Amino acid sequence: MKNLLFLVLLSTWICASQSELICSNGFQLMPNGKCWGLVGQQKNYDDANDMCRKTDGSFMVQLKDDTVGFFEIVRLRSPFVSCNLSSIISSFENAQMASFLSPTRYWNVYLGMRWELQWDDMTLLKNYSRYISGTSQSDPSQSCVQFSVQGSKWSSVPCSTKLPFVCEQPPFERDCGQNCGIIYNNSCYKVFDQKKTFDSAQSVCELYKSNLVSINYYEEFRLVATKYGKAGAYWIGGKMHSDLTIDWNDGSKGEYDEGISVWDGRCLLFNVLDNGIGSTYVGSDCQNEAVFMCKRPVVICKSAEKTEL
Repeated sequence: MKNLLFLVLLSTWICASQSELICSNGFQLMPNGKCWGLVGQQKNYDDANDMCRKTDGSFMVQLKDDTVGFFEIVRLRSPFVSCNLSSIISSFENAQMASFLSPTRYWNVYLGMRWELQWDDMTLLKNYSRYISGTSQSDPSQSCVQFSVQGSKWSSVPCSTKLPFVCEQPPFERDCGQNCGIIYNNSCYKVFDQKKTFDSAQSVCELYKSNLVSINYYEEFRLVATKYGKAGAYWIGGKMHSDLTIDWNDGSKGEYDEGISVWDGRCLLFNVLDNGIGSTYVGSDCQNEAVFMCKRPVVICKSAEKTEL
């Protein structure tokens, strides 16, 4: 226990000395390096998940069990930030959750995982056993997981059960630039609700020192679809090669997709389904017009600017 406390304090000191991380309104920065926000409304699992997703790309809380991560950059990919307590030993996170909920009247909340033992961000549960008997369904996909403050235990409940829940986001640096929109993982995202050709949309983004949005990982895929919100096809900042690989305008190398197809060109449109659910990418004629989103890294505030804010 002493070794765990030492690592937590050491890693917190290192992070704090290099960046000042904050959370969105309504969220609290926790000692585990995550932003948590309690929602007292009781919802079934799918509705709770949707409410978190529509809160700037949040997930329902994930008490992960990775024993690495003290000095690992997983969520904050900005070159300005060199560390993040992205995930730590789950017994510590369970204690944090119990402490977070204890002052409230909400002692049972959903976790962001179905009983299939996969977190909502697509990562798998590893080496963890805080389960107690619960009401399991014949279909595992209809069995969800609740956290109970008493004993810090997890149990299975039908996904139709209405419970309060906790939304989770990564923290970020305060932005001292202009026209940021929303911040997620130290990037600014701003939707322009006007139709432009691919190159014209990129030119608009460059006016704001941005590029058409790239999608480098699952959480970002989910966020971008949510911010577009309505069913339709929207520009993203990539061009497709004949082998279906993507070159992003911002030079980033990561890529996440749920299928790519060719329509009538190589500039990428992102198909978004009803309710802001992401679907496939389509290679389109660059002269077609579509609504678009710009993305840039946060502009790190100087010390004097931080004091004024």
